[in-house]
Amino acid sequence: MRDTELIVPPSDLEAERCVLGSIALTPSVLDEVVPILRGPAAFYSAAHGSIYAAMIALAGRGTPPDAVTLRDELRRRGELDRIGGSEAIEAAVVEVPHSSSATYYARIVADRAAVRAVRSAAHTILRAIDGDIPL
Repeated sequence: MRDTELIVPPSDLEAERCVLGSIALTPSVLDEVVPILRGPAAFYSAAHGSIYAAMIALAGRGTPPDAVTLRDELRRRGELDRIGGSEAIEAAVVEVPHSSSATYYARIVADRAAVRAVRSAAHTILRAIDGDIPL
């Protein structure tokens, strides 16, 4: 592979959408996925991370993070258009095969996030060894 080719970090956007769709369909699964994901940064897609953060905020206020309340929360935050509008939320809900698999999807997302973190650390170490950055 040439240096000029784009390398896409490990991710699974379908699993990310399935986690979000599972939560929107069955808000109680949020309690199961929060310890697995450990925050919005687990999502490769910034839009998905924003949606997840909004879901956590809604749940923290005692509001179920379903598709309707999520849309309103993202609009209130000024993020609805940035994440792809209501269509992005609807796509996640439609895509999820079954919300009972939310923890399975969350593990996929968390695993990809862990690999990205290791790759990033390795890259930083290699740059330091090459003298590009101080250790």
